[in-house]
Amino acid sequence: MTNVLSAFECAWRSEFNLVLIDFIREQRLAGLDLSSAIKFLARHDEAVARSWVDDQLKSTTPNDLPTSVALALGLFSEELWQQAKSKIVADPSLAVASLQTLADLHASSIDLLEKLNAVQLGDLFTHLEAAFPSVPPIKIAVDDESPLERVEKLRNFVPERFQALASNEACDQLVRLAGAVPHWRTALRRRLRDTRRALLRNTWSGISVNILAAMAAKRESRWIRSEDDLQELVLDSISRLQDELNRTEFPIVRRLWNEGRELRPKDESGLTQELARWLRDDLGPKNGIALGCQVKPSPIHETDIEVWAHPGSTEPRGVRFVVTMEVKRSFNPEVGTSLEKQLIAEYLLKLNRSHGIYLVGWYKGKGWKPRRNPLRAQTWSEAKAKISGLLLASRHAHPGLQIDAVCLNCEFPQAFRKRC
Repeated sequence: MTNVLSAFECAWRSEFNLVLIDFIREQRLAGLDLSSAIKFLARHDEAVARSWVDDQLKSTTPNDLPTSVALALGLFSEELWQQAKSKIVADPSLAVASLQTLADLHASSIDLLEKLNAVQLGDLFTHLEAAFPSVPPIKIAVDDESPLERVEKLRNFVPERFQALASNEACDQLVRLAGAVPHWRTALRRRLRDTRRALLRNTWSGISVNILAAMAAKRESRWIRSEDDLQELVLDSISRLQDELNRTEFPIVRRLWNEGRELRPKDESGLTQELARWLRDDLGPKNGIALGCQVKPSPIHETDIEVWAHPGSTEPRGVRFVVTMEVKRSFNPEVGTSLEKQLIAEYLLKLNRSHGIYLVGWYKGKGWKPRRNPLRAQTWSEAKAKISGLLLASRHAHPGLQIDAVCLNCEFPQAFRKRC
C-alpha cells in the first residue's frame, strides 16, 4: 500500500481524499496497509484522517481496532488521546495489540510520536510497562527485529524524548515514573538528571559557556549586549590602533602621510578609510574579539563612519546597535565645532541616536607645517587637552547622549624622514 500511494504523492488532489476513505472501508484494510493509508491521508488532509480514526474508535465493527487505537495515540494525540487511552485501560488484550502496533509504527517512522506532550509520554510508559513488563535487555538483531524488540525500543524512546523536551513537565513525569516503576528508578533518575541539565541549559539567560571561554582565552574580547558595550569595544580597538601607528617595531603611521620631496598628510578621507579598515579587521569574526554579534564598520561620508553590531544567537535578539564616528584632522578649520555641529546635531540628534565618538588625528612632521592651527596646540598632549575640553562641554550640554572623543597621534616619526 505504501508503494502504491507514494506514486500518487505529487499528483494528489483534495477530491481524492474521500475516494481513499471509501477504498479503506470497502477493502476493510487492516494492519500495515491501514496505517500506511491513514498516514498518507493525514499528510494531505489531517481533519479527514482524524475523523475516520475517531469513527473507528466509536464503531462496534471497526476495520482494525488495535491499529486505529495506535494511530489515535501516535498521530492524533491532541484530540483522540483520552478516547484511545480509555480503550486500552478497559481491555488489557487490546492494550497489548495496540501498543505492539504502535511500537511497529514507531520503528518505521521515528517522528510518529513527536506531538506527544510530557504527560502523554508518561502515560505511554506506564501502559507499556503494564502490557509488556520489563525483561532483561534483549539483544536486537540488525537484520531481523522481533516484535518485542520494537516494544523495547518504544519503551526506551520515552525517557529519551523527555530529555529532548527539556521542560518542567518532562521532569515531573520522570519523577512520577521513577516512583511508579521501581525497577526503572535508577535509569529514570539518571535521565531526570540529564533532563534537568538540558532544561537549565535551554533556559539560562546569562552569558553562554562559549562566550565565557572566548573571553578567558583572549583578554581583548568583549560580549556585546548594548550600545554601551559596542562603544567600549570601538574605543578599545582605537587604542590598539594607536599602538600600531607609532608604538611598535614597524609603525604603520606612514600610511597616513604622502612621502616624497615634501612631506604632507593624506586627505582626511585617508584617515577615515584607514580607521574603517582597522576596525573591520580588528573587530571582524576572524579575530574573535566581538562576541555575541557581528560588527560591521563602514564609511558613510568622507569623514564619517558607522559601526553596526548585529546580535546573533545571544540576547538581546531582534535589535541592532550603532555607534557613529566623526573624523577630523587637527588642522581642519572646523575641528573645534564639528563635535557639536556635525556628530551631535547632524547624526545623533537628527537620527535619534545616542552613541558617538569624535576622533581627531593629530598631525605633525618635520619639514611640514600646517597653514592653520585651530586647536592652538603645539604638541599631541596639548591637542588631547583641547579635545577633552570640547568633550566635557558637549557632555554637559547633552547629558542624555553617550559621547567620547579621542585624539589619535598621527605624528610622522623623525627617524623615518631621515631615511627618505
